[in-house]
Amino acid sequence: MTAEPRGLLHGAVHSKGRRVTVRVKKLIGTILILIWLPAYALVASGIAVLVLPRASGLAAFLFYAIAGMLWAVPVGLMLPWMFREPKAGHP
Repeated sequence: MTAEPRGLLHGAVHSKGRRVTVRVKKLIGTILILIWLPAYALVASGIAVLVLPRASGLAAFLFYAIAGMLWAVPVGLMLPWMFREPKAGHP
């Protein structure tokens, strides 16, 4: 029985059976971040335009505080993966 990978590109192996190097993972991560940030900014701005004109000052403050930090969660989860060295002893 084959175990399923735990996440996107977890233990990724290319066609010759070698693990993906840190250099390649950094490239993949950088591309994903460059796609994620503008997409997140557009969605957050769209929500702000729809919701904030009718919101109170406190609601607007909370929105900006949460939206201003929320983008970092996926990036912060990706960074350890990007810099993790392949384990020795694995093909």
